[in-house]
Amino acid sequence: MLFREFVEFIQSDKGPAPSPEAMHPNPPSAIIGADLPRIDGTAKTSGNALYASDYHFPGMVYLFPVRATVASGRIRRIDSSKAEKMPGVLLVLHHGNIMPLYRNASGGRNSEDRPPFEDETVYYWGQYVAAVVAETFEQAQAAAGTVRVDYDPDKFNVATSLGDALPAEGQPGGPRVLSQRGDSEGVFISAPVQVDETYITPVETHNPMEMHATVAVWDGRNIRSMSRRRG
Repeated sequence: MLFREFVEFIQSDKGPAPSPEAMHPNPPSAIIGADLPRIDGTAKTSGNALYASDYHFPGMVYLFPVRATVASGRIRRIDSSKAEKMPGVLLVLHHGNIMPLYRNASGGRNSEDRPPFEDETVYYWGQYVAAVVAETFEQAQAAAGTVRVDYDPDKFNVATSLGDALPAEGQPGGPRVLSQRGDSEGVFISAPVQVDETYITPVETHNPMEMHATVAVWDGRNIRSMSRRRG
């Protein structure tokens, strides 16, 4: 129902429409709900905003990652021979051929403190285990799909691993309990309908307007970087 139709409905069946003061008895907050200028709003809604992947420079090449398909384990072998022979491919990087990378230990970091391709250890599903460098994005993406990686996956039980992560004691409700509120077990047992199931949700990203991308330009002395960031 449109606002005009809603007002007509109120006027016809319920008397006159309430005044704006009656609809908003309390003054609006100076922060919550207040109109704020979006300096990038016009550029985004008009399609003129430039994101990291929109920058192109002469001679620019493209990198596409190969991601781990196991959650934990070690890389036994990487076969990039097919990818290296594909059109436009310049290089395939992985832990076996990349040079040591410098990292300033005193610098700020988010969560990943290991250099790329530091060793053959896989710490999480989707970890970058190799990367294809090519003349076009499409060539790099196609070649990355031909890189074969053999793993020695770790065998583990998530339930027992989570149990080991709980504190030994000192929490309300007994040992090895992080928090407790109400009688959840009793309510579940007495419920007329019970659903006991394990659900798995897919990976989600909360940046749909800009995909993950970084463009770096080396001028022989300095690196200029355009990157997707938060904030």
